[in-house]
Amino acid sequence: MDMLNWAINELMVRKIVPISAPENVQDTEWSRVVQIGTNKGIVYLKKTPPTLSLEPRITAFLHDQLHESVPEIIAINNAMHCFLSFDCGVPLRKIFDGTLQPAVLAKGIKNYTAIQSVAVAHVDMLLDWGIPDWRLIKLPGLFRDLLNRDALLIQDGLTTEELQTLETLVPLCKEQCDLLATFGVSETLDHCDFHDNNMVMDASGRISIIDWAECAITHPLFSLTTCLYAAQRRYKLEENGSDYQLLQDACLAGGLFSRCTSSEKLEMLRVAKMLSPVYAALAQFRLLQSCSDDIELSNISEQRRGRLAGILRTYLKACQSQ
Repeated sequence: MDMLNWAINELMVRKIVPISAPENVQDTEWSRVVQIGTNKGIVYLKKTPPTLSLEPRITAFLHDQLHESVPEIIAINNAMHCFLSFDCGVPLRKIFDGTLQPAVLAKGIKNYTAIQSVAVAHVDMLLDWGIPDWRLIKLPGLFRDLLNRDALLIQDGLTTEELQTLETLVPLCKEQCDLLATFGVSETLDHCDFHDNNMVMDASGRISIIDWAECAITHPLFSLTTCLYAAQRRYKLEENGSDYQLLQDACLAGGLFSRCTSSEKLEMLRVAKMLSPVYAALAQFRLLQSCSDDIELSNISEQRRGRLAGILRTYLKACQSQ
């Protein structure tokens, strides 16, 4: 039985009747998504590589047990690494259509930080499920291990000199992690691809967070700095402007930061921004691994070629400028 036949059977068993032909809405190395119109609204069939196949289990846990704003899972096929879920809205990026609505994005950010807060109590369980452990105490070692993939990194565009210099920064990475840890903020579930295209809003104005395939357990500010950077770049925001400040305040308003003073929050954000390329490089490497059985010999697509090297180069330049 192929994936689509499985999906149709699962829907029919639940009296969810398809009323339009399935339509491919995404087909990449790391994700295939099919949209199906039904008598109960749009549903999505998604297939991921095996290494990213915890997504439906995580999403179902957040929705069914923690009652958070994420998609409702209909059915899971572990053998095929696919699942069905109900539609829960339109991506904010599509709604904005090039013009940021900062209050709406801030609302989505706060929904996400609420998920981060409640997930803290379940970190041990999530790690037992196999979610990657990128906690601050682990991050320098993971960074060192990544740099040891020298054939891949040079193939992706780093020079031998850049790689050697990056290797000397592992102790600095540890110092930065240790500094971030001193603020005592709990590490938690992290989305790893958090931006306006993975926040969707329904007709009632409810904003849900989708696409949990790449998540990890790490410091909560890493995904939030990713979101800030993505918004800043896409919507040409100035850091001292009111829109950026509104989004930054939303990131730092979460319960996990409630014991921190305003100055501590800003210092944490500064350190997290310094470390964010290390986090982003781990996320990029994980995505590459999920798409190919032999990335050393390179089946990296043109779309992703050079990204890992570029991220590491960003960290190198940031550290050299300090």
